[in-house]
Amino acid sequence: MSVPLQYFTEKEINAVSFGTDDGFNNCAIQSLLSLDSLRRNLGRPLTLTCAYRTVEWDMEHGRSGKSDHCRGTGFDIKIDGLKDAIEIVAQASKEGFNAFGINLESGFVHIGQRHGKLTTWEY
Repeated sequence: MSVPLQYFTEKEINAVSFGTDDGFNNCAIQSLLSLDSLRRNLGRPLTLTCAYRTVEWDMEHGRSGKSDHCRGTGFDIKIDGLKDAIEIVAQASKEGFNAFGINLESGFVHIGQRHGKLTTWEY
């Protein structure tokens, strides 16, 4: 697939995808475009810690296999505290993301695109 991203590369997405060497091509095109737009509109670099995960990998690691990551619509982004997380969540909501989880202890925020209403949680 040829997705015209300005700020994220296929190699970068693949490096933080699990259970496959080709996470980039398993991500939803709209989610990748929204992620790129998030980076552009924040005006600063973002460090991804997780993108696509296969259902098999997810379940082998005690997860449900039904996450945004497994659908190719979720990303985890490294954060530097609550203020950073809130800034990312606020802008991501403008970019079409509607699923947000904040993990201050591990230093990341999850952003995802789901059908339906806004979903939030903390780890």
